[in-house]
Amino acid sequence: MSAYLIRWTGGPGSGKTYQLLEMVRGEVETGRTLDDMILMTFSRSQAADLADRLSRSVFPNEDQKDILRRCATVDAIALRAVRAAGLIS
Repeated sequence: MSAYLIRWTGGPGSGKTYQLLEMVRGEVETGRTLDDMILMTFSRSQAADLADRLSRSVFPNEDQKDILRRCATVDAIALRAVRAAGLIS
């Protein structure tokens, strides 16, 4: 398994989410699917907003719950990884 990490920084309204949506759209055009991606942010509200934007603009035929599972906080993704590794139950 290989993965790459992209990190954007910038102030409010600088276009971070727009750039992320464009990057995801580009990945989909190369054959990647929602299952190939994990999109992390720092708050639940940002994750929910990102999932909503993805469902409207990139993945209109995907279930909203599936999209929301792929958009989560850093802490939620870390917890999933620890559980998947069997380190906690």
